[in-house]
Amino acid sequence: MYRKKLSGFIEQLYYLVSICWGYFLKNNDRKTHAIILPPAGSGSLGDQAMVNALTSNLIENGFQSLQVVRFSEHDNWGRAEIFFDKELTWPRRNIFTWMTFARNLSKSSHFITVGADILDGKYGAIKPRRMLKLNSLARKLGLDARICGFSFNENPNQSIIDGFVKMDKSVLCFLRDPISSSRFEKLTHRKAEECADLAFLLQPTRTAITDKVSKWILNEREAGRTVMAVNLNYLPFSFCENSDLEEFVILDKISLNINELLKNFEDLSIVFVPHDYRGKNSDLWFASEIYSRLSPHLINRSFLLQDTIDASEIKSIAGMVDCAVTGRMHFLIALLGQKTPAISLTYQGKFDGLYKYFDLEGLTMDIRKSLEPDYFLESVNNLLEHRLFYKEKIQSHLPNVLNLSSSQLPNTIN
Repeated sequence: MYRKKLSGFIEQLYYLVSICWGYFLKNNDRKTHAIILPPAGSGSLGDQAMVNALTSNLIENGFQSLQVVRFSEHDNWGRAEIFFDKELTWPRRNIFTWMTFARNLSKSSHFITVGADILDGKYGAIKPRRMLKLNSLARKLGLDARICGFSFNENPNQSIIDGFVKMDKSVLCFLRDPISSSRFEKLTHRKAEECADLAFLLQPTRTAITDKVSKWILNEREAGRTVMAVNLNYLPFSFCENSDLEEFVILDKISLNINELLKNFEDLSIVFVPHDYRGKNSDLWFASEIYSRLSPHLINRSFLLQDTIDASEIKSIAGMVDCAVTGRMHFLIALLGQKTPAISLTYQGKFDGLYKYFDLEGLTMDIRKSLEPDYFLESVNNLLEHRLFYKEKIQSHLPNVLNLSSSQLPNTIN
């Protein structure tokens, strides 16, 4: 407890010194320069989709230059990298890193935090609390400070709630779904600006890899088959309460379900689309294991995407398939952004608010029940039978969702 209080005192001291240093260096004749604070270091395609979409839209909106905060020297944000100026590192337990950060803020006009799913403290509270403090620092130095596109679970860390209460009142908070927005206002007593995820603004990119997938899909369609993307992974099951299932047991059950799916729907083909390549339990590993368990007479109706691709290529593929099953929120966003209906394995209440924007119901699967063949087949059958109806609903609501996503972007005129 003593060390925790001491650490908090030291960080507050760094913060106060940074305010003074930033004021001393403050340049009132600033160019339209934005500093982007990502939710984490690079590696997640979901984070990449948000950062890339934000970056390209800021440039289109007239920003003269951009910087991204790096958590590691290895951070690489793909196609967005060409827009970033000199290095700016995450301030750590070192007064000089805080002063360097304040110096960069003093020369900037905007400070934009991509909140994603970390600002409720679900994955730890230390970094989110510091993010909130940096937003207060930016406002103290006269910047437009805003936290974009984040969600808030039903049981956020109490220290995070306290951090939002203490944060400068003029920092704008954009919540990416109506359920999160309601929770946030109730718990923090701050105004929530409702928006949609930044990743909706990401533009798809066609490459040699996506063309290869497109060719396979066209061949399947010519054979009279419907093509479904499958993106399943271990992550949703790791959030199950009192989970007693090991990863290989889960793999066996899911593989059985996919085999049964292809047996029961002879006019269905599947393309496995990984959405995360990190760690030993990556999406690619999971998809490869399922693919290797397919019956020999069914494997010819499946395609495993083994190439490592980026978020914009994923979005391109999302527009090629007829429907999908996914456990990743940002793959679902790519699909909805391409007007492709999808069913998802729900956890942490992540998908409910997203579907609400499109007035869609009945497209989530309970994680544990999804391992039962009858339940899985019934859920997928519902998607296949009504996919054109779902597609029309997505198409009718998408313009409003895109406007909501754009609403969190600063404009240089402001």
